Amino acid sequence: MAGEKPSLEESTGTRDVPIQALGEDSMTWRSAFTPRVILNLFFLGIANASATGIVIFLSILLNQYQATFGPSTISGWTPIAHLTVATCLFPLSGRWSDLIGRRYFFIAANVFAVIGNIICAKADSFNMMIAGSAVSGVSTACNQLAQAAMQELVPNQFKPYVLSILSVTTIPIQFAPLIAGSFVSDYSISWRGCWWVMTAINGSVLVGIVALYFPPDRTTVQEEGTLSQRSLKYEVIHFDWIGFVVLAGSLTSMLIGLQWGGTSYPWSSGHVLGPLITGIVALIGFCIYEAVVRPEIPLVSMKLLGHVRSFVMPTIVVGVSAMCYYSLNILWPLMIASLWTSNARTQSYFQMVAPVANIIGGTLYGPIAKKLKFYKYQMVVGVLIQGAFTAALAASDSGSRVMSSAFVAVASFFLVFIQLNAMLCISTSLPTTLLGSAFGLAGTFRYFIGSVASAIYISVLNNELKDNLQDDVTSAALGAGLPASSLEQLFGAIHAGNPAVMAQVPGINTSIEVAVASAAKTAYADSFKTVFLVSIAFCNSGNHVEIRKSHAFNHDHADAERYDGYFEKVVFREKRLLNTASTLHWALAIEALQDFSARQNQEDESVDQGEEQARLEEEVD
Repeated sequence: MAGEKPSLEESTGTRDVPIQALGEDSMTWRSAFTPRVILNLFFLGIANASATGIVIFLSILLNQYQATFGPSTISGWTPIAHLTVATCLFPLSGRWSDLIGRRYFFIAANVFAVIGNIICAKADSFNMMIAGSAVSGVSTACNQLAQAAMQELVPNQFKPYVLSILSVTTIPIQFAPLIAGSFVSDYSISWRGCWWVMTAINGSVLVGIVALYFPPDRTTVQEEGTLSQRSLKYEVIHFDWIGFVVLAGSLTSMLIGLQWGGTSYPWSSGHVLGPLITGIVALIGFCIYEAVVRPEIPLVSMKLLGHVRSFVMPTIVVGVSAMCYYSLNILWPLMIASLWTSNARTQSYFQMVAPVANIIGGTLYGPIAKKLKFYKYQMVVGVLIQGAFTAALAASDSGSRVMSSAFVAVASFFLVFIQLNAMLCISTSLPTTLLGSAFGLAGTFRYFIGSVASAIYISVLNNELKDNLQDDVTSAALGAGLPASSLEQLFGAIHAGNPAVMAQVPGINTSIEVAVASAAKTAYADSFKTVFLVSIAFCNSGNHVEIRKSHAFNHDHADAERYDGYFEKVVFREKRLLNTASTLHWALAIEALQDFSARQNQEDESVDQGEEQARLEEEVD
């Protein structure tokens, strides 16, 4: 009727439910956070944190594994096996936890975690290490469903605080770099001590879950949204096993191709293109199969995919922000070791920058987000700032350890806000019966897109290093007096990273070693610069997706009457914000490129001066 204000649903064009529209807001803290709920939150939070700890120890200790087992062409599969298994099992664990309840999934997850941790602790070869990594990957696929299970325990009004509790429970795991550095430097048990610590953590979680965690009885999800009891046999027979096999196979095939590309084989090789093309075709076939056949108990609920603004878009934002996260997770330890220090303990201190920022951001998230409201714009600002400071790391060099650490801290702080806001959007906008599937699919997408980002970053870094090391180190070494015939041995020593091997290079002396070390740092800095500039594309993608997210999630239910003509009022403002975000990112990129160009010009002038000096000396002789 003319003159009437449209409802929130009509003005936003979506049926998503705003954050406080689901009732239960009259509950008090005392009634919501009973002793049993608090203990459940604690053990579920530790279960989620343990999954992160396993990934950290598989990644940051890779050099120690190589020192123990010796160099191996399969060493890179130590973390990759874990991520591949977790990525493939995320949708299965999420869907089945919706079907039969989450209690037994968490029990099984921590049994697998204990077994996998013991295998890693007792490993005597990379084959055994990879086996333990794969077994623990099963636990990660289930334990990270704690993000959904924790939010099921409280009403909507307290969910931002539960997400802060989730972050607080990760505090012990965030000290993993220091724990690893201490074990390696100070104790004879070395890196194996890290895995015995993880065994104790998962064993404790197992006991707590068995004793305290009793979610609602087993229910089966029907597509109409109702709940009814069915036999386990019926569910097993009618579950979409064909879809699971096709999806798992496609993801595994693509992950293998991505990990081989640019490292084990060239990107144009059949070893890379074959798995990639096979995986893409299989994934397309999976989508067609799910849409046409529609199994009675599907792996991916079509109803879930219908929640575009409350599930699909937040999941994409999480994945895109994860691509920026992986640029830090992969490159930051390499930057520390190659630009600033080779001491294991000092490296662990620098590696703590991101975890400490994550702790602070996650702890402050609940009260800050609840006070500010406007959750969508919190995510927009978070994506903008995270992308800007990640791209700004392109200005890093051998003398920028303080500046670079500050950039990593800011990017990590806002990464937490992005991730937790996206989780809050999903958990408050979807029915409880779809939460497991939602978080399972979100986890699959996050891990898969992270693997894509890892492959891209590593490939770009390796290609840049190959050229930059060749150019910078060659000119520096020859300029310092190294015979040209010793260059091959010099590069072999650089790749070995062993001072003893460097000392055996013919014609080497202290002054040449200093010149070579300085040139190598410059080559690494220039290579890192290129990789961080690549991350700008991902960050801008996150801004475009996030600014188009549902407006329903942006306000409390009491604000519904303010939506009259809302779209007309904000379209121009949001376009301007998007342009500002993109402009800032590209301005930083241009600034970094200008700095890079200036440095290259200085190096070229230095090389020209060296060549001119050598020519003059030859003429004098």
